[in-house]
Amino acid sequence: MLRRPVIHFRLWAGLAALLAAPALAMALGASGVRWTAYDFAYMAMLVAALGLGLELALRLGSWARRLGAAALVAVAALVVWIDGAVGLF
Repeated sequence: MLRRPVIHFRLWAGLAALLAAPALAMALGASGVRWTAYDFAYMAMLVAALGLGLELALRLGSWARRLGAAALVAVAALVVWIDGAVGLF
């Protein structure tokens, strides 16, 4: 049962890197990245919800259920992210 915590660590490390990417781009002087504290708070909540949803999806029984739940969580997070960026709804 050593594999499971490694997967979860990689999941949260990847999500933290996703959140840190805009901060790094701003620190390096990228002209197209101008996030405010509100943007980082919004993204942190979205990434936390995504991570918790994927954690719950990984705890389901069969691989088919895990994959389906993970896809559902990822698509939902992507829709919220796109709506927050562009304002579709």
